[in-house]
Amino acid sequence: MKTLQVDRTPKKWNDLSRTEGSSRAPKNRHLSRYISVFPGVALLLALSVFPSLYSIVVSFQKWVLTDPKGREFNGIDNYRELLSNPDFWHSLKVTLTFVLLTVLIESVLAYMLALLFFRPMPFHRLMRTLILVPMLTAPIVIGMLSRFMFDSQFGIINSFSESLGLGRHDFLSGLHSAFLTLVAVDIWQWTPFLFLIFLAAMQSVPEELIEAVKLDGASRLQIITHIFIPLMKYPIIVGVTLRLIDSFRVYDLIYATTRGGPINLTSTMSWSIYESGFKILNVGLASAYSVIFLVTVLVVSSFFLRKLAKESDLS
Repeated sequence: MKTLQVDRTPKKWNDLSRTEGSSRAPKNRHLSRYISVFPGVALLLALSVFPSLYSIVVSFQKWVLTDPKGREFNGIDNYRELLSNPDFWHSLKVTLTFVLLTVLIESVLAYMLALLFFRPMPFHRLMRTLILVPMLTAPIVIGMLSRFMFDSQFGIINSFSESLGLGRHDFLSGLHSAFLTLVAVDIWQWTPFLFLIFLAAMQSVPEELIEAVKLDGASRLQIITHIFIPLMKYPIIVGVTLRLIDSFRVYDLIYATTRGGPINLTSTMSWSIYESGFKILNVGLASAYSVIFLVTVLVVSSFFLRKLAKESDLS
């Protein structure tokens, strides 16, 4: 026969212990969350935030590695020197032209490719894989490959051009062709990135909606302009913003092909920062250049992010 055990603890003590236990649990959970994210936050501060802040501090100093006097504070002299230098404005112009050209052409080509692969076709999986190969290759490898392909003596592009009777050309050293060659290579490598985003967004459009519009007599062009583009505006803005930010940072391709030439026609801001810091060894000037470069990227990208927030009713 079982005996009943009666809890003789006063009710108020039981309620008090429950309250204390429940109050400790949220505190412990919050503490564990902070502990779990601390390594990631510390790594971010060490590798990103601290170098950025330190670069801003150095930009207000005169620090040339070949100067035995060392470092000294010089205020805004580095910024004044940059803003009065025609080479700075030239590199800014080259950078903005490169970014706008590449992103615009890549967006159009990626959208056309997404329309082409929207419906299954023979060998579509193999063709998609081949399209993605340039994007999956390291930029420095693409740069070295382009250097050999466009070589004026034994490059395959010139061999093909000569077989068509068009002669040989100095694609990477010509005054009118070097910049356009870099644009073409960047388009070839990074169009697949936008293609993936646009294709995924296009395939998320409900099939029932497309069929209903077709039954109403809508043409293919009307489906593209009135169905696909409005429903894809968020992925389009996000993809274009990511490509804008990444296009500003082009360096590997220039390093492997033109080295900023001929006569600085392909010298972007990122390449000018490299030359200031590692060739002239002017750390203070390179830091000021980096700060202006960061502000330029933030201004351009914030415009598209603000557009995204406005379209999605977040602002």
